[in-house]
Amino acid sequence: MHQLVRVVKRPLTVFHTEPGGTCENDGSFKSCADNNGLDNAAIKKDAAKVNSSETKPTSIHQSLSELDDNFRDIAKHRILSVAGDDKNGRPVIVFSAYRIPPIHSIDHTRLFRYLLCTLDQYVENDYTIVYFHYGLTSKNKPAMSRVIQLYRDLDRKYRKNIKALFVVHPSSTIKLIWATVAKIASPKFSRKLCYVTRLHDLQNIETCRTKASGVFYATPAEIPKSQQFGVSLTWMRENNNGECIPPVMLTSVKFLRETALEVEGIFRRSGNMKTIKDITQMFNKGFAVRYSDPEDIHCAAVIMKRFLRELPEPILTFKLYDTVVTSTSIPDETEKLKEMWHILHNELPEENFVLLKFLMEFLNEVLEHSAVNKMTAKNLAIVFGPNLVWSKSQAASLDGMAQINSFTLLLLENVSYLFGTR
Repeated sequence: MHQLVRVVKRPLTVFHTEPGGTCENDGSFKSCADNNGLDNAAIKKDAAKVNSSETKPTSIHQSLSELDDNFRDIAKHRILSVAGDDKNGRPVIVFSAYRIPPIHSIDHTRLFRYLLCTLDQYVENDYTIVYFHYGLTSKNKPAMSRVIQLYRDLDRKYRKNIKALFVVHPSSTIKLIWATVAKIASPKFSRKLCYVTRLHDLQNIETCRTKASGVFYATPAEIPKSQQFGVSLTWMRENNNGECIPPVMLTSVKFLRETALEVEGIFRRSGNMKTIKDITQMFNKGFAVRYSDPEDIHCAAVIMKRFLRELPEPILTFKLYDTVVTSTSIPDETEKLKEMWHILHNELPEENFVLLKFLMEFLNEVLEHSAVNKMTAKNLAIVFGPNLVWSKSQAASLDGMAQINSFTLLLLENVSYLFGTR
């Protein structure tokens, strides 16, 4: 059996744990101190507020689709990091409590919105969260009412596809908090919780597999010529009779164009994971894939996003990441579009340009039915932006999220101009 190429898009982020110890990115862990930092009275007080008529936290989804929001003030704290894949191939998102600044210096509503914007890049498929509790104190902890409101506000896709939540070095207080959340928000939530008291135990459960480059490579002899996921666009073109549009994109777009343009929430909902895995293997082995079942609609949508996300290099390339981000700051709209046209026509390799044009023209068709499918240009930009360009630096990619989404929005709104005759 041929070895399939496995891609981890971003480098492994070092797990920092101050000041009780360190976590190395080679998979070895050293001890960290524990910290209660919360009191039972405060928890009961916050929990009581949840159902009180006096406390009605603002829904964090109210501004979630606003692309002009810049989370630089939140991202700079590096509270979130993406640490590669666990042993089951699921993305691991790390939340470090000790990095949360004091209450008076951060807006927790914006922090939660930033959390959701980050999760939006991964929630189409299964994912894992590792929460490092060390460093959460009365000076930086969010109100319990906010935590519960966050969970209640989460769309089903966030709750369904989180397969494991590891709480590292839990105190008795944090266990009470999670128990309260599980009881009030969802009984199923408790089944996904796993408390880790020793970092060695976490290593055994969630071994993150990365190399320094952030990408796994098989030797050319091991890669079947039919491979679709995890190989470069250039490689696929050379093994696809010179065609720039890979079969996985041709097949999936054709099916969605014929069946899904008026499906509400297309590209926002998750598909059946077993079906997605089976379809992925079929494409990689060069088998003909025929979508047919209505449930295949969301599977095909996820397949498209997975294909883009698992490219060894994003379709807009690593080289152009800074150029893309910088272009969004040009104040004059006409000059901004001219710069974007220059980037697309003069800087992108041909196969990248052709595939991007193919994708944008299809998404433009999706937009024409937005009154029914609810997928506006802003919604599509949020979904596809992080899959079109990212930096080799995971921290930089999170920092530039707003600019990436803004660039994608302009692509969607100016397809005829930006993708005219090359």
